[in-house]
Amino acid sequence: MPVLVITMPKFVDVDEKWPFFFADSLIIGDRKSNVAICSLWSLKEVVTKDIPRDKFTLAGNMYYNHGISYLLRAVLSNPNIRYIVLCGVDITKSGESLIKLMEKGIEGHMIRGAGVEIEKEIPSDAIGLFRKTVQVIDMRNVVDSGKILEKIN
Repeated sequence: MPVLVITMPKFVDVDEKWPFFFADSLIIGDRKSNVAICSLWSLKEVVTKDIPRDKFTLAGNMYYNHGISYLLRAVLSNPNIRYIVLCGVDITKSGESLIKLMEKGIEGHMIRGAGVEIEKEIPSDAIGLFRKTVQVIDMRNVVDSGKILEKIN
């Protein structure tokens, strides 16, 4: 009996209007890249200065816990993203909350162990999909673009 082999495309074409939120305050790289960079409170321009734009899809800050919902929306609307490099200084512990989301999940729409609410418009199953298909690479407190590029490579 012949075996049916299904191959997934290397990348998915993403709407040219993506990202849909805060596009003017993000550094846009290659929409086909599977890496996003979240620089928390550190300047995204410093964190990405030695990283070629084709190595990441976007880079942005996440100052507060509410930003996790926007991060989820951006990643869920670009299925190419499989890795988030979490770097920079975590002044308000939004990076810590993202790590807890990945490790512990949600109860209702609250991140377990963080007391942070995810917007109710984001379905729980979408949050579950995010947790299953995206890996957060914890490089908090790293701002050296060379070290971040090394990790991306």
